[in-house]
Amino acid sequence: MFDMEFPGHAVHVIVGGYGAEGPLKDVWMYKSGKWSNIFTAKESDENHPLSRMEYSGCLLGNEIFILGGMFIDENNQVSIMNDLWRYNLTSKAWTMIAEESTISERCNHLCVSIDENCFIVHGGDCMGPLADLWTYQKTTNAWSRVMCDLDQSPIARY
Repeated sequence: MFDMEFPGHAVHVIVGGYGAEGPLKDVWMYKSGKWSNIFTAKESDENHPLSRMEYSGCLLGNEIFILGGMFIDENNQVSIMNDLWRYNLTSKAWTMIAEESTISERCNHLCVSIDENCFIVHGGDCMGPLADLWTYQKTTNAWSRVMCDLDQSPIARY
């Protein structure tokens, strides 16, 4: 869930996931005490992320960024992803930023926005816990690894 503050009220947005019926390809907004479906993928529409769980993301301005996560296909085969997508809350459209990001595949990681142009990613899981720390700059579409002294930083986690 992504939370936004507007004068006088808060807005909450949820993106996809899995439900009792299987994968979900929708975006819902809760505002002023009411839920609204603001996006549902059509079967013929490929311009949206695959349904996923255990992804992470954050809000930069009026755009939601989602990174990685776990995809389960119709044969119950699991894929850990490292794709990066952006959902614009104004145009209500998805854009793939990178099919494969510079950073490795991961799920159960943490993304936190620093400002309207940058977010950080820490850890996650990809066949074991990860301890890396990355920044993403929206204006330059660039990832940078933050090098840390492993003796002075948290152990790998998800």
